[in-house]
Amino acid sequence: MKNLTKFILQLIFLGILILPFSCTLEDDSIGGGDDDNPSTGSTGAEELISPITQDLTLTDINPNEGEADYYVESSLSLDAVLTIEPGVIIEFPSNARFMIEKETAAIIAKGTATNRIIFKGAIESSGSWRGIKVESNDVRNHFDYCIIEHAGSSEHPALSINGDNFLSTGKAKLTNSIIRNNLWTGMLVSSDGDLAEFSNNTFENNGGSSVKTDCDNASKLDSNTKYAGNNGFDGVRIYESKLELPGESVWPDLGVDASYLVEANLEIKQGLKIEAGARFQFEPGNGMSIGGFDGENAYLIAIGTSDKKIIFSGLDELSEPSWGGIAIQENDVRNELNHCEVSYGGGVEFEDGRRANIYLDTDWNNEARLKIANTVIRNSGGCGVYIDDGQDGGVLIDNGGNSFTNNPLGNTCN
Repeated sequence: MKNLTKFILQLIFLGILILPFSCTLEDDSIGGGDDDNPSTGSTGAEELISPITQDLTLTDINPNEGEADYYVESSLSLDAVLTIEPGVIIEFPSNARFMIEKETAAIIAKGTATNRIIFKGAIESSGSWRGIKVESNDVRNHFDYCIIEHAGSSEHPALSINGDNFLSTGKAKLTNSIIRNNLWTGMLVSSDGDLAEFSNNTFENNGGSSVKTDCDNASKLDSNTKYAGNNGFDGVRIYESKLELPGESVWPDLGVDASYLVEANLEIKQGLKIEAGARFQFEPGNGMSIGGFDGENAYLIAIGTSDKKIIFSGLDELSEPSWGGIAIQENDVRNELNHCEVSYGGGVEFEDGRRANIYLDTDWNNEARLKIANTVIRNSGGCGVYIDDGQDGGVLIDNGGNSFTNNPLGNTCN
């Protein structure tokens, strides 16, 4: 009996030694679940350990509906291919950030219409974590049927797509997704970022603008996305940039309750077509130039309809001339405004001291050409249309149906 007891005790001791090694996980990027973990209110969630350096697939592992499947203790860095399956919920702690920035990193987050992937804060309030930053230029980067919420701390967008100081171009697709309840901008695309695909998204209850982007990436936007939804600014904010994409870019109508907000001068150096119904608000002192230096391929086509005019104006809350206006600097027969409204321009002078809603500028070519029809030109700080160097320089083709009102220096001047 004594020998038997001794043998049993030896087996127990051996089991204690072996047990820790038998619990080793297959992937070091995932830690064990912790029902009492303070970073998440969910039970059964597993920890994601940063950095993720091996390809990994996340599945919907938590049987408790609506609770997190995974959590992180601090910011999460991706240096491999991460595939996220429908229904997965990932929680981030205060001030954390999800960074997809290495050349070897890619994220494939594809949910479904009934089973979305959710990136959220452990504290369910706007600004509780920073958001997602994409610097990887992998063509697989895709957020489809996702939700990004509670981000925006330290003035970070919920989703940012940008390069690494112009050394690389961040690339990502955003489709069928919802960006909501964030403290700052919903999505930011920098001038060294590439919005590879964008369609059918929703932006609501974000403290900043729905989208902030440059001229080139504005042409990637679509008219089926919902930009208006109690955001700080319902629409797309365009920062100082040039349109340089070869060929013709199209800027869509953002919907009845949404508009573009132009926060700096825009230089259009290639062809631009604006869809009927689009509305532009220009911050004071800023405007839009078509052509000029290095802009010989530029033109502007803005053709609305009788019930969907294209609007170019100052900020909605201003009722006096404040922005610079539109400068046409190319002699392209495609330059046209039809069923448009241009108002409250001429708030600042053009380079030769002139003020107008529309300025045909011949400094860069022998002529500057524009066709206008069925267009309202009103409330300028000077002329309705200023034609540089007289009729022999700029060419204004009036095709009828135009209305000029309250332009103190004249409807057309030269």
